[in-house]
Amino acid sequence: MKKKITICSVICILVLTGCAGFYKLNHRENVPDAVSSISTNQDQMLTIVANKNKIVDKKAFAEELIQRCLDNDFHTIKFSFEDGYPTSLDMNVYLWKEDIHEKDPVMKVSYKPKEWNKEYDIKNNPEQFELVITE
Repeated sequence: MKKKITICSVICILVLTGCAGFYKLNHRENVPDAVSSISTNQDQMLTIVANKNKIVDKKAFAEELIQRCLDNDFHTIKFSFEDGYPTSLDMNVYLWKEDIHEKDPVMKVSYKPKEWNKEYDIKNNPEQFELVITE
């Protein structure tokens, strides 16, 4: 009887440890992630999860998100830039993935050209773009 209890206890501990490890892999704290992407022509709309409790410097965070788009450095989504880089970015930012259907975004980021021109893209013409953050 003691042997069964010991085996069950060990199995429970292993399962719980595995679940915690899986959660940690898919829930990278302080590392933003794009969890949804919609593309219309070259305009990109993203749902971003900050994976943190608070965004202190929203401008710096928005600039980090744009750089992550350029570097194609999100964990969940990888972009294809075969047809070129986006001509605009719109991002709804949530603190945690669980907030997406429960709360409003904590901030919205818009990175659009100051003057619309089909030849402008976020990689090759950054001086033509304007960053707008709304809360």
